[in-house]
Amino acid sequence: MFLEALTAGLAAAGAVTATAPVQDTDTTFAAQGASRLDVENHGGQIVVEAWDRDEIRVRAEHSRRRHVEIRRSGETVYVEAAGNGFSGVADYHIQVPARFDVSVEGWQTTITVEGTTGRIDAETFTGSVSVTGGRDRVSASTVAGSLSIAGARGDVNAESVSGTIRIADAEGWINAETMSGTIRVSDSRGSVVAETVAGTVVLEGVAATSVEATTVGGSIEFKGETTPDGEYYFNTHGGRILLELPSSTDAELEVYTASGRVRVDHPAAAAQEGRSRRYRSTYTLGAGGALIEVETYSGTIVVRPPGS
Repeated sequence: MFLEALTAGLAAAGAVTATAPVQDTDTTFAAQGASRLDVENHGGQIVVEAWDRDEIRVRAEHSRRRHVEIRRSGETVYVEAAGNGFSGVADYHIQVPARFDVSVEGWQTTITVEGTTGRIDAETFTGSVSVTGGRDRVSASTVAGSLSIAGARGDVNAESVSGTIRIADAEGWINAETMSGTIRVSDSRGSVVAETVAGTVVLEGVAATSVEATTVGGSIEFKGETTPDGEYYFNTHGGRILLELPSSTDAELEVYTASGRVRVDHPAAAAQEGRSRRYRSTYTLGAGGALIEVETYSGTIVVRPPGS
C-alpha cells in the first residue's frame, strides 16, 4: 500500500522516472509509520530538516540523466539519485517528522541535519557536516571538512582528519577525534574525550564528570567545572596546558613534566604546600575530591581561576 501510494505521489508530482527524466524532483507523501530516513549521495549537498507534519517531502536538483529513487523497507525510507548503474549527484532538501532517525552518507557532499529528535548518523569523505539536535546518539565524520554539532542529547561521536570540530550545548558522552584540526567543546555537560595530534583542544563552559584531552603538538585549554568524584586528564608533548578552575574547586591536582614549566596560581591552593618529587608535583585545591592529572614533556602548565 505504501509503495502504491508513493508511486502515485511521485507520478502526480512529476518525479523523476527512468523513462521520463526531468531536471527537478519535488514530491510529498505520508510517512505512514516510517521512522527512519536513509540518504546516499555521491556529490552535492544534503539538507534534512524536521517539520510538524507526518509527511516526508523530497526536493532535489539533479542531472537530467539521473533519477531519484525513493523506496521503503520496513520502517526506513531510502532516497538515492541513480542512473547509469551508479549513484549520481544531487542537491537534496528533505523534510521529515521530527521523531525520525536520520542516516546520511556522501562522498563529496555537504551535509546539514536540523531539528530531528532521533538518532543521527552523518558521514562524508570531502565536505562539512552540521547537525542541530539529535537524541540518544549523534555520529558525524569527514576526512576533509569541518564538523559542527549543537544541542545533542546523548552520545556524540565526531571524527575528522583535518577539519575543525565544534560541539556546543551537548549533554551526554562526547568523543571527538581529529589529526590536525582544532576541537572546541562549549557549554556542555557529561563527559568528554578529545584527541588530536597536531591541533588544539579548547573546552569552555564545560561541566563534566570526566575529561580526557590529549594532543602531541598543540595546546589544551579547559575552562569549566569539576565534580567531587570526577576524573580529569590533560596531556601534551610540547604545547601549553591552561586550566581555569573556579575558586570553589575541590580537587587533588597532580602535575607531571620532564623539562617544562609549571605555574599554579589558584586561590584554592594558596594555603597548600605542593608536595614535589622528581617530575611530579601534587597540590590540594580546597577540600580535595576530584582527581586532576596534567602531563607535558616540555610544555607549560598553568592553573588559575577564571579572569586571571
